[in-house]
Amino acid sequence: MCAAVSIAAVGVAVSVLTGGTALPIYMAAAAVTLGSGGTAASMGISDVLEGVQDICYGSTGSETASTNLIRDYVYQGNYDVYYFTEIGSVMVASQGMAILGNVPKSEGAGSLSNVNPSVRSAFGSDAKVTTLTKDTTVYRYHGGTSQASGRWFTPNQTTNPAADLALPPGNSAQFVDTVVLPKGTRILEGTVAPQPQWGQPGGGYQYYVLP
Repeated sequence: MCAAVSIAAVGVAVSVLTGGTALPIYMAAAAVTLGSGGTAASMGISDVLEGVQDICYGSTGSETASTNLIRDYVYQGNYDVYYFTEIGSVMVASQGMAILGNVPKSEGAGSLSNVNPSVRSAFGSDAKVTTLTKDTTVYRYHGGTSQASGRWFTPNQTTNPAADLALPPGNSAQFVDTVVLPKGTRILEGTVAPQPQWGQPGGGYQYYVLP
């Protein structure tokens, strides 16, 4: 049943009409932003569906590794290239939006209105959307059905990641990777909410890299 999770491809088309004149910088920025945003969104969906499989396999006691369709098939399992493409797409899309000035004022830096409810539920009441002002070292705990690549990180090392980060049952947390998120990365950050459905209290601090 878990393996039935699938991804519908996200298509992004950009058409630019120049009329024989030089392409304005803002038009180029719009094209790049749309392309990068589409890539980041597709990868985000693929990551979320992989997480659903992690929870499903973990709750049934299965040791089957979850599938990330874009990473495993489009990138042929190359974790490094997939991860850097994902983070790079988020960065380019964020910077492109800043250049274009098309982020509505009602959706300010601290707005949670566009955050996926399933992601929001993993955070406590202090959750906030922020943009990193400098390169930031973070840590990703993984193992079992949880892969090395993903959007979930913590700025703090912990001796009990399963409890502090309320990790799903399929994540053995036997590995920890040190990652540097580049300046300009847009994240949701805050205290880890308890997850009683799998008996983890939370209480640590976590980052989720937004699409």
